[in-house]
This record gives sequence, C-alpha cells and structure tokens, in this order.
Amino acid sequence: MRTLNTVGLCVAGIGLASTLGACSQQDAPATSSTAAAEVAPMDQGTPAHTELSDAIVGPSDAPEGLAPGNFYEVFGSNQDPSPATLDPEACAPLIFDSNTAAAWAKTPLDQRTVAMYSGFDQQWAIVELDLEPRSADPAQCQTVTRSDNTQIGTITTTYQLKPVDLDLEGAEDVHAVSVLTTAVALDGQDSPGDKVGRTTLVISANVAGKHMTVVGHNVEPGTLESLAQSQIAKLQQ
Repeated sequence: MRTLNTVGLCVAGIGLASTLGACSQQDAPATSSTAAAEVAPMDQGTPAHTELSDAIVGPSDAPEGLAPGNFYEVFGSNQDPSPATLDPEACAPLIFDSNTAAAWAKTPLDQRTVAMYSGFDQQWAIVELDLEPRSADPAQCQTVTRSDNTQIGTITTTYQLKPVDLDLEGAEDVHAVSVLTTAVALDGQDSPGDKVGRTTLVISANVAGKHMTVVGHNVEPGTLESLAQSQIAKLQQ
C-alpha cells in the first residue's frame, strides 16, 4: 500500500517540464476519498511561530479526501530556483509552477508561509500567504509563457488561462482561473511529455492586508473555494 508520502513527492513533478515527469496512475493508485483520509498524514514538523505561520490553515482544515503534507519537505532545496521569466510578468499571481514552488520554499517564514494537502490520483491543494498584497487582471493574462534557463537548456511553457466563477466573502481583488498547459518546448523543440493538457485551478486574493494564493489539481472548484474561505476566516480572527 502506498502512503501519502509518495503522493506528496508526486506533487513536485507537477511543474517540471523535463527533469521530472508527472506521477503516473501506477505511482498513485485509485482509492476512495475515505481511504485517502485514513492514511497517516506526513509529519509537518514544528514550524517557526510567525504572524503568517500562526494564521495559515492547518491539519484540521484538510479538504475531504486529502491529508496534510509538508510543503517544505517536498519542495525545499539548497539550490536556488532556475532563472526564469514570465510573459506577461504581471500575471505571476495567477501561475503556479516548479519555479513558484521553489521560490516559496526559499522565502523566510516571516515573509511567506505555505501549507499543503495531498491525496491519491494526483490530488493536491496548496495555500500560500505572504505579507505583500498583489493582484493580476485575468483579462490581460489569457496566454502566459514561462521560460526557464536550466542545466539541460531553455524550457518554454505556455499556459492558457480562463476565469472561473467563485464567490469568496471577506476578500478583495479575488481572481480565480483555470490554467491549462498547452505547450512545452526545450530549446525551441516541442517536448510535451505528459505535462501538456494538465490543468490547475488558481485563486488569488488579498485578505486583511495580505496576499493569499490557493491552488489545486484534480480538486473540485467547490473544495478549493471552501479551503480558501477557511483561510480567509483565519486571517480575520
């Protein structure tokens, strides 16, 4: 029987175009939501107490079928994120990829804190809080391209964004988008792998003077909306 440790590590492959592939169904066998919830969650350790780490959602806020995981254990690394550019750059709050995760993991906990939940069938949800409010206009971000300068060459990933109708109370500058990966190229040559066709849902909002990102894969929009609402409630306490 595979545990959520394995599934959590699969999350790391979500944003990598060539160096890591997405988890296969063999890596994450199908199971019921009840079974996933019964699996022992990953140890979250003892995070430093900061304004953000005390305010972020915790194990008790895990969506049904998902269990708390340790984002920093999965994405933490001594290596800096690869140099990358995003076009348009202003669309950064609406894009989650490997570079985003690496940058989040490297940021001091008093400036940014991240919580993660994972399950089987490549299901995961991530919540990020940072001290600086920010926003992006989905109307200006219908097509977004990211270029990563990696050791194996320049990886170019193209995303198509579509607005998603979500209703969040207590937040400002709320934007939710479905992000579809439409193309991946290595040094100008198509290199799709199994990343092309993958969709994530990203919610960006400002709450109580802070920025919140909630992103999920293979998670129903209503589930992600509920998780976002739980985070808003914690920030308003």
